[in-house]
Amino acid sequence: MRSPICSTRARFDEGALDDLEGDLGGVLRERFAMLNARHQFAPGDLVTWKPGLKNGRVPGYGEPAVVVSVLDAPVLDSEQESGSTYFRDPLDLVLGVIWDRDPGRGDFVTFHFNGRRFEPWVD
Repeated sequence: MRSPICSTRARFDEGALDDLEGDLGGVLRERFAMLNARHQFAPGDLVTWKPGLKNGRVPGYGEPAVVVSVLDAPVLDSEQESGSTYFRDPLDLVLGVIWDRDPGRGDFVTFHFNGRRFEPWVD
């Protein structure tokens, strides 16, 4: 069973579909290419979502997370429904963020993520 925090993953940020006017096939190919463009991360690196590839509630677009660990063997998401976007998602990054909601506001918390969805964070 998914924790209450993880089960609240957002599907889209407000306005995330504004750029989809016109060639939807082109946008799909672009997002596919971005998903498959890998970055090498190490503990201590700051990362953020790649544009158009956010599938979690935290961190927000443009907000940093710190790499806590890079897993040699990804953990497969235990989502049981094959129709879920998280079904067997290969979670190979453990990222730390500062929790911004009560309870626990200000706490350092960690989550597992699919590293293909992240890029280096630039301030």
